[in-house]
This record gives sequence, C-alpha cells and structure tokens, in this order.
Amino acid sequence: MYAKHGMQGTKWKGVAAMRSSFKLRLPALAAVATAILILTMMPAPVAMGSTSGTAIEGPGTTQALPALTPIEQLGKAIFFDANLSKDGNQSCATCHDPAAGYAGGSNSAASQINAHGAVYPGSDANLFGNRKPPSAAYAGASGLLTETADGWVGGMFWDGRADGGDLGDPLAEQAKGPFLNPLEMALTSPEELRSRVAASSYAGLFRQVWGANSLDVANANTAYDQTGRSIAAYERSTEVNPYTSKFDKFWDTAKSKNKNVTAINVGNWTQYRKLGLTDTELYGLAVFNDPNQADCASCHILGSSMAVRPLFTDYSYDNIGVPKNPENPFYTNLAYNPQGAAWEDIGLGKTVNAQSENGKMKVPTLRNV
Repeated sequence: MYAKHGMQGTKWKGVAAMRSSFKLRLPALAAVATAILILTMMPAPVAMGSTSGTAIEGPGTTQALPALTPIEQLGKAIFFDANLSKDGNQSCATCHDPAAGYAGGSNSAASQINAHGAVYPGSDANLFGNRKPPSAAYAGASGLLTETADGWVGGMFWDGRADGGDLGDPLAEQAKGPFLNPLEMALTSPEELRSRVAASSYAGLFRQVWGANSLDVANANTAYDQTGRSIAAYERSTEVNPYTSKFDKFWDTAKSKNKNVTAINVGNWTQYRKLGLTDTELYGLAVFNDPNQADCASCHILGSSMAVRPLFTDYSYDNIGVPKNPENPFYTNLAYNPQGAAWEDIGLGKTVNAQSENGKMKVPTLRNV
C-alpha cells in the first residue's frame, strides 16, 4: 500500500522537452561532465576483513572510519558472501562492486557488460536481469514509496517496487530481493538462504545480533527479513557512505567560509574560487545547478542549504525517453521474457499500476557514478 499526499503528480520529461531545455554548447557540456567527475573521486574500497579503525584516503586527506557495529559487520559479511547464491558464484558485491562505487563492476568483464548489454548474468550464467544495477552507496535515505503533489518519490529499485510496505525500510526490502530472484542469486526459498547462513563462518555473529534461535528452521522467514536488514545496516555505514570525495572537501571548505554552494550559477561561479575546485569544475557545477542552463539539479538536487551534504537525487521518478538497448540479452530470454524484443520496461508504471507513470525510473544519485 502506498501513502498518498495531495494530487497525483504528472512530472515527466520527454525527449523534446529535454532537447529544448539543454541549449548548451559543447564546452558547457564538457564542464558538466567534469562537475560530475568530482563526485566520483572516491577512496579505495575497504578490505572485506576490515571492521574497525580503517583509514581511507580522500582527496588530499586521510580519514579514519569509525568501527563497524555488530549488525554492520554482519551485513558486510553477507554482502560479500558468494555462497548465498545457487552456484556459489554471486554475492551482492558482484553487481555492487566497492571498486566501482558499489555499482556495476570495474574489472574487464564488467567493462564489456557496461559497454554493451549493461546487465549482469545471474548465478546461472545463461540467465540475465533486465536492468543495470544502480549504486548501493548513499541509498539509505530513500523513504517509503509515496505519492506527492509533484509525483511519486522514495522506494528502492529503478521502478520503486521495494516500497517499504513490508519491512518499513525500502533499502532492507531491496536487499532481500536478489536472493530469490531466478535471474540473480537464484536461491529457491527463505529456508535455503537460512540454511546457507547457518552454515557460514558468521552464523555466530548472526545469532549474536538477532538472537540465539534466529537461525532455527522454524524462523526461516524471519531470518530472511533479518538478512535484508543486516545488509541495509552495512549499506548505511560510513564504510559505504564515507563522504570523502573532492566535492565533499570543497563543500566543507565553502561552508567554513560561509559560501552557499546551493546558490552557484553561471553568473556567480567565480565567487567560489580557491575553495578546492578548478575553474572547469566550478563552471561545470554552475551549469549543472543553473535553472537557465543544464538544470541537472532540478532532479539531482544540491538542496536548499549547507546543513546537509547533498545526495544528488530528489528520489523522484522520470521518463527521459531513453530508447531500448538492443544488446540487452533479456530480450532473448524467452523463458522469463515471453514478449522477446517487443518487451517494454514500463518502470514505475507497473509498480503503481498507472499508465501515466509508464517509463518512469528513479532518479539515481550521482555520487561515485
């Protein structure tokens, strides 16, 4: 069940509208790309075995991360455990690689996937999902899927189907999904997941966090929920959300000098010099934020004040007219896609059963893209 507030929104950006609003010259487009790059300058991923006192290097600084709590340690162990898949060959980290900002991977095989079909094989290498995995980092602030006067916001997955109605936490609900998805980790039931967790090296930690009887056979469904909540706890940890990009250092420096970054535009960008960004990066950020230029920040918002670092998403859903990708192998997976090449991904429209929402996908964060 979805919460409703006010009138149903009609927020939509078609191709024609996009073209008319983006009257940018190539140098400005390059500047916007540079501005986005400053959000991707992230530290090296933390090693799997690390749980406390980890030092990570941001741009020009070294910062010690707080120790992971027991539930965060548990979530991390689950996140990296490939044995929680049908053939013991796929973990959460397979599609949410720390070396790639907790999104689609960074190795050569993943690069080919990103360059072509953009979707990943499941534990069964002959089966593929239908969408590229979004980042699992900086995702925990997305609330329940809710209809507002401006449209739908919140939820998890590109289509919002992890709406929070089950566990009250969309992130935890999303974390549960891949385990039983035949196109992903492909386990058969909560009981199979419970059995594998009970046989793992971290079963004792699971019982410490969730109770002595939490992995009993009778508690399989509850253990399934607790597995999702544990992963969500890790995905909300400072290890996954360190806020150590070059942009964060710039933001903090600007804040210390009472400079409001949320007000930057092409008319005032030079006022933000000597705060940590190059002129090209600053101008790109100005074009990105200026409502009369690229206006990327209408969806990838900076916010209205300097009180909170931005996540570069308003958690809304938009149809921006992206065409089909003919290299997506899901089109030929007739066992799970009987429509074949005629299949259309209607996104949010399927989740909320509303034709007016067809084709809309969740606005992603631009952090570490």
